[in-house]
Parts: sequence; C-alpha cells; structure tokens
Amino acid sequence: METLSKKAFEATGQKQIERTSTNLNFQALEVTKLEHRAHAAAVDCGLADLREAEHYESYEASPSAWHRYNVQPDKPEALKEREAA
Repeated sequence: METLSKKAFEATGQKQIERTSTNLNFQALEVTKLEHRAHAAAVDCGLADLREAEHYESYEASPSAWHRYNVQPDKPEALKEREAA
C-alpha cells in the first residue's frame, strides 16, 4: 500500500497535488489533537508534568483553504481543578 506522503511527492497535476496536500494537512490536525489528548491523559495518570496554561488554550487550524476549525485541546483534570478554584 502506498503511503499518502509518498503519493504527495509523486503527484502529477495541480489538482492531485492540492488534494493530497489537503489530506496530509487534515491528518496532521488529527495527530495534533491526539497528541493533546494523550498528554492530558498522561498528566491525569501522573506520567507527565502539567504544562503552562497557554498550551491548553484554543487555537484555529486551517487544514485547507475552505476549512477553519477552532480546536480546544483536552485539559488535564488538575488544570480544570486549578481553574475552578
């Protein structure tokens, strides 16, 4: 099976290049969201340290020219408790 990144490098034609690039950008967005979720879970389990509050602030992601998403990273329970106090 051919990987998407390999397809991106071998793409011919502007439309195919744009489509493959957009698919890679969407995958990168999902990976970033999963990294935030995994970090929050690791902090809750005591395997990682709590980062600065700015790390957990929402941000805008635009994986394509047509899509814009406001992403709110998962927050560890310790940070939620700190904000509630």
